[in-house]
Amino acid sequence: MKTLIKTSLIIVLMLAGTGIISAQYTIRGEQTRGEPGKNAELKCSNVSVNKTVTIKSVSGNNAGFWIVDNKGKVYNFWQPNDNSALGLKLPPGAYKAYPNLKQNNNKASVIIYLE
Repeated sequence: MKTLIKTSLIIVLMLAGTGIISAQYTIRGEQTRGEPGKNAELKCSNVSVNKTVTIKSVSGNNAGFWIVDNKGKVYNFWQPNDNSALGLKLPPGAYKAYPNLKQNNNKASVIIYLE
């Protein structure tokens, strides 16, 4: 049994080294419309990456979204689940993402998958 576990671990490590298996990261963000005269509420999970990652897909209920890195750089995308974001390479750092609200919607979400 120990030999099988060791062999499986070696195979997984070899595949990870070849890129067949790679780390995946997800950034999730939400925006909720505020009451009249109040700011909207933004929520987001912060993701840190120690290597350059690529945006593989985007989903959610949004009218576009923006990504902010830990240095203050902002990447804007103006269409719902904007496909122009696909393939964008993000350098090592920490990132947050926030969705734009659709007209007449009180809540929006975005999920960005990085690899």
